[in-house]
Amino acid sequence: VGTTVVFRKIDENLKQVISFSEEMKLPGITMKTSHCKIDLIKPDNEVRRMLQTGTDEFGYCIERVRCAGGLPVGYSKTYLQKGMNLSLNAEEYTKSLYELLDKKYGVKIVNGTDVLEAVAASRSIAGFLEVNTNSPLFRRSRRTFDQNSDIVEYSICYYPGDRYKYTVNL
Repeated sequence: VGTTVVFRKIDENLKQVISFSEEMKLPGITMKTSHCKIDLIKPDNEVRRMLQTGTDEFGYCIERVRCAGGLPVGYSKTYLQKGMNLSLNAEEYTKSLYELLDKKYGVKIVNGTDVLEAVAASRSIAGFLEVNTNSPLFRRSRRTFDQNSDIVEYSICYYPGDRYKYTVNL
């Protein structure tokens, strides 16, 4: 009646903060960015609270869809403070953001906090991830800090439950 594509789940082992690009390199997966844009925005209350910025401050929002094996495995929105003076050239953000921040801007991500939740895919996120609306997703929200303990980013990432899993070493 149809064809089902079997996809071996990507297993992220949570030990330290690393970029999605680095996560993919560890098991030898070739990662591509199929959608990338960066905008200067006025963040909503949640983002301002997480970045600890004022109500009148603008910031950056990087939206990306990351793929492995030709399938979307992650949709993310990453928020950064305007004071970083980032380029608005989306092409610069198709690879590792953490590597770019380190090499071009001197910002090293040294630690962070991830919060993992199970959620249902909204219509827009389902479209980016090529899954059905209400499909199970992992939602990972992350705040990272630099070598001076300053907040660098707040990101919200969505991963299809049938393509991604997390392992936590205790």
